Amino acid sequence: MNVLAETPSLESRIEESLEKPTILVVDDDPGVRELIKFKFRDKYEVVTVSSSEEAEIQLEKRNFELMLLDIGLPGEDGLRFRKRTKEKYDVPTIFFTGLNQEDLQNKSLELGAFDYIQKPIKVKELLFKINNIVKKLNVDKLHYWLSIVHPNYIAKSNGGPSKDPRFYKIVSVSDSFKEDFGIDPSLIKGKTHSEMLTLLGLSEEDKERFYNTLIKKGGVKGEEFYSRKFFLDISSTFPKGNRLEIQGQIRNVTEKKKLEIKDRVNALTNEQLINLARSIDTLDLEQIINESFKRTQDIFGAELCSIFLFNYELNKLSLVKSTHLGKDGKVEIEYNPEKKTVMIETIKRGKPTVVIEEKDFEEIGVLPQEKYKGMRFVTIPLRIGKYDENKKGTSELVGIINLTKINLNKIFEGLGYPSKLFEKLEFKDIVKTNLKYKAEMLAGIIGTKISNAQHHTELRKLADTDYLTSLYIHRKFQEDFEKEFKRCVRYNSPFSLLLIDVDHFKKVNDAYGHQVGDKVLRTLSAIIKDSVRNTDSCYRYGGEELAVILPNTDTEGAYNLAERIRRKIEKFTSLNKKLPNITVSIGVNSYLNNFTSKQEFFESVDKALYRAKASGRNRVVRFDELQNYSLVSKITGWFKRLKRYKA
Repeated sequence: MNVLAETPSLESRIEESLEKPTILVVDDDPGVRELIKFKFRDKYEVVTVSSSEEAEIQLEKRNFELMLLDIGLPGEDGLRFRKRTKEKYDVPTIFFTGLNQEDLQNKSLELGAFDYIQKPIKVKELLFKINNIVKKLNVDKLHYWLSIVHPNYIAKSNGGPSKDPRFYKIVSVSDSFKEDFGIDPSLIKGKTHSEMLTLLGLSEEDKERFYNTLIKKGGVKGEEFYSRKFFLDISSTFPKGNRLEIQGQIRNVTEKKKLEIKDRVNALTNEQLINLARSIDTLDLEQIINESFKRTQDIFGAELCSIFLFNYELNKLSLVKSTHLGKDGKVEIEYNPEKKTVMIETIKRGKPTVVIEEKDFEEIGVLPQEKYKGMRFVTIPLRIGKYDENKKGTSELVGIINLTKINLNKIFEGLGYPSKLFEKLEFKDIVKTNLKYKAEMLAGIIGTKISNAQHHTELRKLADTDYLTSLYIHRKFQEDFEKEFKRCVRYNSPFSLLLIDVDHFKKVNDAYGHQVGDKVLRTLSAIIKDSVRNTDSCYRYGGEELAVILPNTDTEGAYNLAERIRRKIEKFTSLNKKLPNITVSIGVNSYLNNFTSKQEFFESVDKALYRAKASGRNRVVRFDELQNYSLVSKITGWFKRLKRYKA
């Protein structure tokens, strides 16, 4: 019997599905819209709009076979519109634009575009591409109707239709076939069911049972047939021994696939960890934080990331880098063990927290807050030393990394598996184990590197700091002075220098002893440090002489600061009965690209200091005042000589 005779409506159903295609044109240029509408009016039904808002209204009303989308739309451009609506309106799309930029082409193709056309539009080229796309879509429709209207029609044997399931030919294969059975779909496509079952290792007896069951179940149901679920369903009707054998074979294939996936995931993880360790193999704290931030975000496929460092003295976690926090100012979190938050509980447990499902909150004993619902995240406590479950105090806390909105598919996209493989329930254990392992390894690697960098910074600071005054030493002054001078020469920007000398300091030592003299120096240094900005640097230049470098500061600003320091010191020591009355003399000058060398600039400040001491002490003198002072001295001298001459 002819199979087609049993399906009289087949041709009409196919014709119905292949009616005149509809195309949506989205372009703000009316000339382009009218051109496409006029040229394609015979073969296609064309709807034109000028913005993404109008396009969304049309997509909501009806289905389109194809969308021509301009990238350079006003308001929401074509790329953003496609990205936002791709899941809701899965319409084949051709992008076009007047901008000749390769990255735009790449972005459009990444968003699933069928093609990309450069403006000005060539009608023949566009028509050729549209015809090819519509033709492919029609072929897909034909296969769809053939499989739904009459499933057995997809099979042919000896040149004619056949009802024998052994000779059904497979026209399409689900991507999951390779995941479930370890067989490439391309090896199955075009084969008969008999050949497919042979590849799966079924005996002839089991094949016959399979065919009989298939006929009883009413034939093929589209791609659903080519899945592990359907095979298990079919085998459930077999005798117990055969059923268990087939189900066991399927389970073995799945387990082998899981082992293969696990090995490849572990290999990728080890490569990622090695690359991260190499990138932070430095004592530069800023580089360690930046590289850790960027790479952990990639390793965990996280949309949001933040890094906090722990301050033991303040008992606080301070934000140092984030994708979303700290935009409005400094962020600090007090460590309070009584609080039931994810970060606090993670620190108390001493090991990473991995939340993939809501039930994972039970492991850390925290009720899921509203903001965490449906969200996947990893929280990693950065520490020094190996974590011991029985001795939780053996590892020292350095900080914590929060990774939020984790995309499982993005984590493993380099392995070449189908996009939604790792969302499947049977692979969740692989995912969870892998995330915990990575987090545990990163906790030690990054924690140790940050700690080493912090200790190095502290040691360097100690080496550069005067033990008595806690100011930088003379060597550090010379290094910083040269760097600042070179920077200002290059960028033609000002910086100022203060030289401060304690008035009659030798008399203080002689009258009160060196211990009081040391106390005076410590007090004056503290007052000076308290008076300057965080960007300014204070030094003990030598003996009782101190220096301050003021970046991006002109003479007026430097003079005002010097006056404040002088008055604060004078007032403080006069009111403090435990210290002798102390004053200071200060020389001030600013570099304004008017000196040929740093030595010449330094000497100008030294001359200003000398004039402050020579003219009575307890005062501030600017270098630019010395020229006026010299002129006044000369005029005074002339008058004195003239007076003697007249006498």
